Amino acid sequence: MNILFLSHTFDNGGVEKNISQLVLSFKKRASVPINVKVVSLLGKGPLYDAEFCKCLMPLNLNVQKIRKFKFFSYILILLFLPVLIFRLKKEVKNFSPQVVCSNMWLSDILASLLKHNEEFKLVSIQHDIIKINFLLTYFKTIALKRMNNVVAVSCTVKKFLVDYFKVPENKIKLIYNGIDYKKFESCKKENLNAPLVLGTIARLDKIKGHILVLEALKLLSSQGVALPQYIIVGDGPEKNILHTFVSQNNLKNVLFVGNVVDISVWLKQIDIFVLPSKSEGMGIAIIEAMLAKKLIIASDMPTIKELIINKETGLLINPVDSLKLAETILWTLSHRDEINIIKNNSYEWIKSNEKIFESYNSTSKYLDVFGIPYEQI
Repeated sequence: MNILFLSHTFDNGGVEKNISQLVLSFKKRASVPINVKVVSLLGKGPLYDAEFCKCLMPLNLNVQKIRKFKFFSYILILLFLPVLIFRLKKEVKNFSPQVVCSNMWLSDILASLLKHNEEFKLVSIQHDIIKINFLLTYFKTIALKRMNNVVAVSCTVKKFLVDYFKVPENKIKLIYNGIDYKKFESCKKENLNAPLVLGTIARLDKIKGHILVLEALKLLSSQGVALPQYIIVGDGPEKNILHTFVSQNNLKNVLFVGNVVDISVWLKQIDIFVLPSKSEGMGIAIIEAMLAKKLIIASDMPTIKELIINKETGLLINPVDSLKLAETILWTLSHRDEINIIKNNSYEWIKSNEKIFESYNSTSKYLDVFGIPYEQI
C-alpha cells in the first residue's frame, strides 16, 4: 500500500514530527507492506530524508527565514504554483498512492486539485486554529469539502473546523498527536536539588511567544532577581530579533541551542517548561514536557486547557502579559515544594491518559482512518 504525505516544508515543527512518527509507526504496525513518500512543497529542513522525501520547490529555500515576510512568501508561492502543481501530479502518477494525506493550507489546496477515485483516498490533518485571509479561507474551505476525512488533533481544532471552515462534524476524526511515552519519561531530571532551569522547545516564531519570556526575565533582572538559566531550543524567523533582545538587555542566563532533531538531552535539563503561545492546535511539546515531569507555564487558551488545569497540573498565564509571567516565574523560584506537587499531578494525569496520547494508540486510529489493516494487540 502506498501513502503520500504532503507538507509545506520538512522542518523540525510539530507537523513534521507527527509525520515522521506516523511513517515509522505505520511500517511497524501495518499487516500489509507499506511504502511511504513525503513531499515537501516549499523546502527541505532538518528532518528531510532523501530516502523517502521529495522537495517540489526548485529553489533552495530556507522557509523558516522567509516565513517572516508573508507577502513575499505568498508572491513566491503564486509564481511557482504551476510548477508545484505539475511536479505534484507527476509524483502522484509515478507513486500511485492509495492515500494522500495533506497537512497545512497549501498542501490541503493542492491535494484537493488531484484527481481521485475510490482507490485514492484524501485525508487532511488539521493542526492549528489560525485564521487565514479571506481568499485562502475560501479555497481551503472548498479543499476540505473534497476530503474523504479530516483529522483534528484536539477538540478545540475540531470545533474550529466546524465553525470556521464549515466542515461537517461527521467527517472529522479526533486524534490527539501521539508521543513515545517511554522516551519522554526518560527525560525526567535526575538532580532535583539543582538550581531551577527554564526552557522552551519550539519553533522561533512570533506566535510561540519567546519574546514574552525574555521580557519577563528583563523585568526580573531590573528588580535585582538572580535569573535562572533559560534554554531555548529551536530555530525560525524570530531568531535574530530574540538574539538582539538578549544582547541589548545583557541576559547572560539565556542559552540558544538552535535546531536539534532529538530534544531529549535538552528536555532532561529543564525544570520549568514555558510556552506562552498566542495560538496552539494541540501543544505536543507540552504533552512531552508533562511526561518528562516538568512544571508547565503556558497560555490560558482553550487548547491548552484540554491539557492543563491552572494551579493543579500547571500554571496558565495571559500570553501578552510579561509582568504576570515575571511574577509567575518569580513565584516558582521560591516555592519548590508547591511546584513539585503540580509537576506530580501533571505527570499522573498524562500517565492516566495513555490511551489517548501514547503513539501506539494514536497510530491505530490513523490506520483506521487510512483504511490500512493492522494486527490488534
